[in-house]
Amino acid sequence: MWNKKQVSKITFSIMYCNILIPNSFLTFTENDVIRMERELVVSEGPAVLKCYSVPLGIPLEYCRFVRPDGKGFSVDAQNNNTVLGRYRYEAEGLAKGECGLRIVSEINEDEDVGKWTCVARLQGRKQEGYDFIAVTTDGVLTANQPPRYQSIKQPFNQQTEQVQLTAA
Repeated sequence: MWNKKQVSKITFSIMYCNILIPNSFLTFTENDVIRMERELVVSEGPAVLKCYSVPLGIPLEYCRFVRPDGKGFSVDAQNNNTVLGRYRYEAEGLAKGECGLRIVSEINEDEDVGKWTCVARLQGRKQEGYDFIAVTTDGVLTANQPPRYQSIKQPFNQQTEQVQLTAA
């Protein structure tokens, strides 16, 4: 049984507990980890959303983004065509553990403002990882005004690991 002091030491970990079969053993498996910056405030310049493998540098097999309105799409460095007429891949590359999305057209409040999701799979893993970023405006955009962006960076701990409990 864990006491309160022991639990407080693992506040940066996420644990899952599945229903256990009597007389079975627990095994710990690493959960796939993807990290994004926490917030992107629209102010000026191009908007770039990025997600990274943790630890940084683990290659990604693929990545995709889901807009706040629920529409999802893949971006790829090798096929750098504009997706949906508004989005393009921009990052160091999946082989370096980075996936990025540039919004190349005017900001659309209905499609671009809100909670974005980056979904990716680390190379050699079966499970996808994901993280979120909030895109907000500074309140001065109009329909004819070009987008301006400011990234609010919150560093992530590359040593943080997530653990999933599963029945053996």
